[in-house]
Amino acid sequence: MTAHELRSRRVAIGITVGELAFEVRLPIRAVHDIESSNREVPHADLFLRTLERLERGYVVRRTTTNSDS
Repeated sequence: MTAHELRSRRVAIGITVGELAFEVRLPIRAVHDIESSNREVPHADLFLRTLERLERGYVVRRTTTNSDS
């Protein structure tokens, strides 16, 4: 998995860097740095499993506001 593929799949799912970071339990900055690189993604198996789960329809927990009630 490349950094470009990681970012493309994240964008296709419609989640933010922060939401992906939450799912893989890494700091947001780490995920941002990984996506910005042109090198192989460290822990690619972790990202791959997480992206596959999200692509199958797992809904990321989002904070809600009073207007969402």
